[in-house]
Amino acid sequence: MKSTKFKSIVILLVFVILGHYVSAQKKELLQMREFYPLPGKPKILETDISATAVLFASPDSIYFEIEVKDDVVNSSASAEFSDQIQISFALTDVEFNDYVVGEKGGKQFIFRNSIEAGDNADVEKFVKNGDYPSGKLKNVETGATATPTVPSTKSLKKQQLNFGITKFALFADGRKAMQLEREKYSAFENQMGEKLDDLSATIKYVSVKKPTGYHLSIAMSNTALGFGRVALMNNLKFVIDAIDADELATEVETVSSTPNRFTGRPSYFNKVVLPFSLNISLDGVPDAIIQNTGVKVEVYRAGNTWKPFTYNNGPIIYARDFLSESGLIEYVFFPQKMVYSLAEKPKCETLQIIYDDLALYNQHEYYFVINEQVLSSKDFRFSKTNANDFINKAFELPDGSVGIVLYDFEMVDPLGWGNLGSTADEFVFIQKLNAKESSTIFSIGMRIDAAETMTIGEENSLSLKNVKDVNFKWIEKGKTFAIQVKRIPSTFDEEVKFEIQPDLRIKQIN
Repeated sequence: MKSTKFKSIVILLVFVILGHYVSAQKKELLQMREFYPLPGKPKILETDISATAVLFASPDSIYFEIEVKDDVVNSSASAEFSDQIQISFALTDVEFNDYVVGEKGGKQFIFRNSIEAGDNADVEKFVKNGDYPSGKLKNVETGATATPTVPSTKSLKKQQLNFGITKFALFADGRKAMQLEREKYSAFENQMGEKLDDLSATIKYVSVKKPTGYHLSIAMSNTALGFGRVALMNNLKFVIDAIDADELATEVETVSSTPNRFTGRPSYFNKVVLPFSLNISLDGVPDAIIQNTGVKVEVYRAGNTWKPFTYNNGPIIYARDFLSESGLIEYVFFPQKMVYSLAEKPKCETLQIIYDDLALYNQHEYYFVINEQVLSSKDFRFSKTNANDFINKAFELPDGSVGIVLYDFEMVDPLGWGNLGSTADEFVFIQKLNAKESSTIFSIGMRIDAAETMTIGEENSLSLKNVKDVNFKWIEKGKTFAIQVKRIPSTFDEEVKFEIQPDLRIKQIN
């Protein structure tokens, strides 16, 4: 008995000393002096189980000191029926984990009755009270019909999806930590195209048995969160459950760090604002450009690294020209690609974000940091990529200031269903960057796909018709450029040339 006690003390001292050196920046953030019974359950006698906990954190790690009072500490071969602490984390915006999931053609579709955390995912109400199709779609006004692209009603089932959530078990007998409910990532993994990492190895802890129960000292890498926000995450949402298993291994009693511990509702988790941002980074992308641009980059943990993703929710799209009008919601998750580059003359940091979402065309966004200013743009053009050295490149203007050409578009109908189909209004701006702000010195507006027109400049503007396509090129970088216009018919193709004058007025030179 003496040697076992001595061994526990030594292990704990090593753990504390190691934690001290690894986490010199760790701060105490929250003391939880009372744990509560689950809603609807009677209050549990303190002699059965009670707990207190203290949360600490550093930019790299999360720490808990948890004291559990338990009259009988039980350890079983079954992890489920062993005394344990369960710790769950959730992204700030995640408030529920119950969805309606269906499958078609190997793809899992993720639906919900509404986006409200107060509503439950309910398949019967989803089908009975909503407008989810059970057969051919038909527009009662036009008579148009379509075959649904969504799963059949028979494949729909209520399913927990732990998007944005991780959950771990740590045991009174000190056995290896376990990540729980990994099977509940399946729909998210299906849309991401890969499995999420098992994060149990990112947790180190020591359990010390005491006459009144046991004490856990826990150190977790911030990768244990499983989901996060790059460079700008300064909050934690979590809950701690202390679980008391009886000796017959048939039932458990639970007390929680939050008084409203409703199953599947992270909206009730404990919330803490950190005095620093967590060190969550992307390979090849400096934290500084994320911090300077303020771009929200959410990530998940797979392949032993952080990977960026985004998601949309909105009315379910049943087929072209048919979407839910009764409030049924679809969630769609998309992996993102991030590309960082740095140009020195003039100095310009560029972050590209590329992804495929529910819009008609893939998204390709640009963010620039120049002279401590942040600008945004999109890839040229919306319906295809026109390679050029003109759009989204910084250069020096004739007066010595920095200029850049930006592009933007606005779809007439994001899904391309309207009378004008895939038409977009497109805009090109030549920007001058002053010391503290940017200003437009030249602009071009285009509506090519539907109207075949473009307008160049504002004062004494040049209006062109029968335009099929357009591109730009520098003749002399920063001074003269050409707009190459493809016309209908092609015999009228032309190249319009302009000069940026020393006073930054732009003059046509042909």
